[in-house]
Amino acid sequence: MRRVICDEFEFNSPDSEQTVELAIASKSPYCPDLTSLLSRCGASAYSGSQPPVDWPQWPEVAEHLNRFAALELPHPSQLSAVLLRNNWDDVELAVEYGSVFVWYHWSTTA
Repeated sequence: MRRVICDEFEFNSPDSEQTVELAIASKSPYCPDLTSLLSRCGASAYSGSQPPVDWPQWPEVAEHLNRFAALELPHPSQLSAVLLRNNWDDVELAVEYGSVFVWYHWSTTA
């Protein structure tokens, strides 16, 4: 499992007080499924609902994954995702596509 933690100084405006945490794993005996990644990375929950394909946060999630982890997020219709938390100041999402599992946690204190 790889972890990426980005503080507010990784964003265009450090005053935004944003942070992003990522945990990324490939399917393996150590991490056979998305639930095992969530239990190992300290996610707040292991289940939730599938966000809709038109969920307004998808572009931001895709941009963060590309910018901070060099991952290309496929179209939301081509992946399995679980929305664990969806607040204006705290978004937590688990994504599975192909053999890749991703835990995404964005927050701000602004």
